[in-house]
Amino acid sequence: MLVPRRGDLTIVALLPLFLVFVLVAIVMLARLGQGGSRMPATDEPRIPNSSVPVGDRTLDRYWKLGVFYFNRDDSAVLVEKRFGLGYSLNFARPTAWIILLLVLMGPLIPIVAHLSRFLPKLGVK
Repeated sequence: MLVPRRGDLTIVALLPLFLVFVLVAIVMLARLGQGGSRMPATDEPRIPNSSVPVGDRTLDRYWKLGVFYFNRDDSAVLVEKRFGLGYSLNFARPTAWIILLLVLMGPLIPIVAHLSRFLPKLGVK
């Protein structure tokens, strides 16, 4: 196909914009640090070698295998990751399991729709 279709032009035009957005987000997250640990507070001066701990302050017993957060007493569904950038689910909350199920089912819907279109042609009922 030498000449792109009209819909393909929209994708081609939006792809660089999307890539710039992702790049800016990654740079901002890396500069600010986990939980804003590298962001200076407005009312106190920035101390580079502070004795105040930075990062995760939750007890080890709430992290299963070191990466899965499970705390029945914590009402938050999303919690900061123990290390790195981003958030983790609190698997003690039922809402977290629903979110995980929806995320895992997302890719399955197009696959099932695609297969259901071709299975009758193969003689599978």
